[in-house]
Amino acid sequence: MHPSTPRGYPVLTAAMLKPEDVPIPTVVAKRLFKDFMLEVGYVSEHDAPECVRYFVSAMRLEEMSLRDEVSSTQAEVEFQQPHIAARLAELRSSLSDRPEPLEASYIREEIAQLRTELSTFKEAVAKAKAALQAFKRDKRSFFVAYVNEQLHGPANR
Repeated sequence: MHPSTPRGYPVLTAAMLKPEDVPIPTVVAKRLFKDFMLEVGYVSEHDAPECVRYFVSAMRLEEMSLRDEVSSTQAEVEFQQPHIAARLAELRSSLSDRPEPLEASYIREEIAQLRTELSTFKEAVAKAKAALQAFKRDKRSFFVAYVNEQLHGPANR
């Protein structure tokens, strides 16, 4: 028995999709979506193909959004990296001039901040790429979120 909401449709969870450790590719997600929506009575056999088309369209939009995130994050890194590298070179040059201890401390602090900033940018790119790859590999999370949004509204995504 599925937990249900006031609308009477079950709330889908990732744990309900067995086996849990096997990724769900696009083809399987489409079939599961159609079968689940028919099983719970959300769509009729007649309306199922159109409903599946909307699901596929939403998957494509999600992938495009993730690709855009990778692209924009990479572009930001490519834009910022030369500026950060130039500033780091300036600061290192300033340190080689043997400044006063207090000034040297400020320079080292700024160098550390710039390195952290650069590292943060690179981590953001890696995170965006990982999210895209995870989505491409396994549609489970998207499937669950989309089904629950359709059955129970956007607040249940």
